Amino acid sequence: MIYTLFPPPEMHPETFNDETGNFSVRWKKELDWVSGELRDEDDKLISRLVLHDDGKLVFSPLKGYANKTRQFLVGSSFYTFSKGPLQTYAEKQLKVLQRVSSSFDSEKALHDYRIGLRKTRTILSAFSLGLGKKQRAFYKATCKHLGKLTSSIRDADVMYARLTKDANETRVLETLLKRREDARTAFTTFIHDTSYTLMLDRWEEVIHSSILCSVPYDLASAVENQKIRLHRAVEAADRSKEEHIVHQVRKEVKKLRYLREILALDASFPLEKVQDLLGSYHDLGMLQQYLFRFLKQYKKQIPLFESTHLLQLVVAYEGERTGLLEQYRSLVVPLLEV
Repeated sequence: MIYTLFPPPEMHPETFNDETGNFSVRWKKELDWVSGELRDEDDKLISRLVLHDDGKLVFSPLKGYANKTRQFLVGSSFYTFSKGPLQTYAEKQLKVLQRVSSSFDSEKALHDYRIGLRKTRTILSAFSLGLGKKQRAFYKATCKHLGKLTSSIRDADVMYARLTKDANETRVLETLLKRREDARTAFTTFIHDTSYTLMLDRWEEVIHSSILCSVPYDLASAVENQKIRLHRAVEAADRSKEEHIVHQVRKEVKKLRYLREILALDASFPLEKVQDLLGSYHDLGMLQQYLFRFLKQYKKQIPLFESTHLLQLVVAYEGERTGLLEQYRSLVVPLLEV
């Protein structure tokens, strides 16, 4: 991790120490640039510094001293940093993940966690945050895995609620409850593991480090790039009704919504409406697949009238999906003009 300050602090090299005196900086004047060494209270070299002609001050911690260098930067009086909208947004999502991880006891908690997770994934997809490829890939993979674990719980909840209203066949509902309990156990086991807690702690350090790096993230360009990805997804969905292609539109809509949130852009555009329509479309398709699998597995164990009713539901759900797709398409044109 390299820390780069934009702009550099107003300082004089000979007095470049923190208030407590636990750290010290020694400067050396070269031809047309200035180099320095950051040392700790034991006079051990922990980071090298370079003050560039363009005003950037770069800290390059020695191996194993990134956190101690960050400690100096945070505690030193020579530099007052401020959080940008990206860091503020990332910190907010982290607090959601930390809170829910310690008290996962309701549907709202699950909903909040999933939103915080998706928003964190959006940040990781759109910005480097000073991470290397392997580090970034690790956080993205972990978020993806958590998304799958929580999706299993959420999907079971959605199907159970709908089938309680539409079918109320005991075996169908019991199977879903078992599915939800298994998914919940897998998720809670994962988030209570010490490696998960450590991952959250490291992610917090990444957010803080990105503040210190003060990288001038081009949020407006990130929004424009996401609009292009959404446009491509919509075009692909127009050419195909395959489930995963249509569902990709919903994913891209979410990312665009979250990036616009960071910039506090007008929320009156129909992004959320499109997301909800495609969410309902996806849920009904998921229900159809579940009922098909259920009927195949239990066809010899359920009465004929029950299986007939469940097949009728599958047909009815397809009619609903057609209507939802038509509503979605009526909103596509204004959506692409966001």
